[in-house]
Amino acid sequence: MTQDIIVNGLRIDHARRLVWLDGEHIPLTPMEYKIVFRMAQHPEWVVTKEELMQDRWNLSADELVCPECGQARGSAEEIRNHTRTIDSAMVRLRHKLPGYIHTVWGVGYRLIEPELEVAA
Repeated sequence: MTQDIIVNGLRIDHARRLVWLDGEHIPLTPMEYKIVFRMAQHPEWVVTKEELMQDRWNLSADELVCPECGQARGSAEEIRNHTRTIDSAMVRLRHKLPGYIHTVWGVGYRLIEPELEVAA
């Protein structure tokens, strides 16, 4: 039996693959769920696009980059399509989970508690 993961008002029931935000069920696509679950396991850690692509398409690091020359494998269009798919999922997640998805520019994404509003 797995325990729920709770990050502030976000609750993830991995056994049933369901997510709630402040008690309200948030419908997620399988890909969105996988991203949120991965990020919620270590909310303050940064997850790179490459790690998310490896999770999503089961691509190993060897399949993404040639170890000899460091060049990306596959066509530029294939890699661009994979990264755009991740980008699109993050946009949707930002809308569904306001304040939880944060970009660490040049590195990746992390899941953190939304900032508290300070009364003026």
